[in-house]
Amino acid sequence: MTRMVIISLLLIFAAQINPLSAQEEKQLTFDSFPHMVPQWSPDGETIVYQKIDVTGYSQIYTIPASGGMETALTIDSYEHISPQWSPDGNLIAFSKDDTTTFFQIYTVSKFGGAQTALTVDRFRHLEPEWSPDGFAIVCEIKDVTNFPQIYIISTKDKTKTALTSENVIHFWGRWSPDGSTIAYAKLDASGFLQVYQVYNVPSNDGVENALTFSDADHLYPQWSPRSNSITCAKKTATGFEQIVVIPATGGSETALTFDSFRHVGPQWSPDGNTIVYNKQDATGFFQIYYISVEGGAEFALTSDNYDHFAPEWSSDGKAIVYFKSDQAGFWQIYKAPFPPFFPTSVDDSNKAAIPLAYLLHQNYPNPFNPETLISYEIAHPGHVTIKIYNSVGEAIKTLQDASQKAGTYTVRWSGTDNNGKNVATGIYFYSLQSEKIFTVRKMILLK
Repeated sequence: MTRMVIISLLLIFAAQINPLSAQEEKQLTFDSFPHMVPQWSPDGETIVYQKIDVTGYSQIYTIPASGGMETALTIDSYEHISPQWSPDGNLIAFSKDDTTTFFQIYTVSKFGGAQTALTVDRFRHLEPEWSPDGFAIVCEIKDVTNFPQIYIISTKDKTKTALTSENVIHFWGRWSPDGSTIAYAKLDASGFLQVYQVYNVPSNDGVENALTFSDADHLYPQWSPRSNSITCAKKTATGFEQIVVIPATGGSETALTFDSFRHVGPQWSPDGNTIVYNKQDATGFFQIYYISVEGGAEFALTSDNYDHFAPEWSSDGKAIVYFKSDQAGFWQIYKAPFPPFFPTSVDDSNKAAIPLAYLLHQNYPNPFNPETLISYEIAHPGHVTIKIYNSVGEAIKTLQDASQKAGTYTVRWSGTDNNGKNVATGIYFYSLQSEKIFTVRKMILLK
């Protein structure tokens, strides 16, 4: 096989995706009510969400992450939305449309019981999010200016501090993981929603700082785990939202997606290497996708004919929870492993059921340093070759070149070539070849 043929095949197959099978996706809720906006507890044991139940109102519920019985934390005749875990996992904050007829910020124990109102005024309070230390909550309040403003509320004495006050819209206040800064979207003089941040939040003497300036709306800003970058969905001139990354110190935006589909709701993985989001792709439905923060190929986590929304990572980065419409038209809570396939070993032990198809899974981790695992499935016995290629199509490493029985296998690549020399940082490709298939995926080595 010539080098030009190899390069052509690499380009064709680099973006190949193997979405979840029905067996890998796990449904957690099943009744005939809408379940929405799930979020993992900090310890990964429990999922909180809002559910429109028999009361006819949105209530706050929890369910074990492993599945089981739902627990209603609220049961009164008011709307309860946007539940958020406290950093210690003991409380849940939410917005509640109470007797004031305005949405107020409340908290409730993870076991349910009495609710505590943090606000009681005649304004609308939405989108609560805890500070990393748990001593404050940021939210948007439509105050006397008649525009949503960014406020912080003390969870100790319930005092409120306005961080913004201009007569323009401010949305989606989000704490940086180090607690020093709040980012948000602001409809400024450009006529577009731009990403802003306020420094020195703990001392309340911060100054607003614009991070984006282009003629496009920037939606749903989310901090990286290291507080050094922000991702958001940018609505481009084409009318499609794309995923971009912005340095926390300001500077050029980096676009991660480019095609003519909608990409919304980005969320960083706990290790900061991957971003998951919703994409309304060629299926016509919103699917769950993920992409490396370095860019490259997008990968579909789901691909069925249902809408999927609000993906959230578990704290260990090994699973994603989201809500999805089911066959009866109700929103249900689902979770899925990440990456979509978990290797069980790094040798040729083959105890799993015989696969029904040939599959080459995405390596994990990716990007990686210094080593990564590559898993693949063989539907029929035969000669199998696993090779690594550099960016110009040269085969630099052979990981497998022998006959194998049908089954699931995993090999390890430690970033060396066939001569045992360490290879450089960059983009590499790996292939699975047998009598029945030749397929390729892309990976990134970062040092």
